[in-house]
Amino acid sequence: MNRKTAVIALIILLVLAFSCSIIGQALKPSFEAIHYLETQGYSSVRILRLTAEGHGCQPSDTYHFVFDAISPQGERSEGIACKDANGIWYEE
Repeated sequence: MNRKTAVIALIILLVLAFSCSIIGQALKPSFEAIHYLETQGYSSVRILRLTAEGHGCQPSDTYHFVFDAISPQGERSEGIACKDANGIWYEE
């Protein structure tokens, strides 16, 4: 492998590492929401989408996701998980 090929390979690896880091940070809030909902007794939690502006949660909340899960009562249900400005998750 010549020097030029090694430099190109290194640049590609750095770009991939940076991209994976960004993607991981973008997904972190949805993983936090899933973890919160599981601690509340939900299972098979799926984050479906962000809520539309003005639908659910408080306007000042940092994150608000529509989710689908099996409730603690064993029924499939849909709801909204919100994260307030203080970093506290709650259900709407």
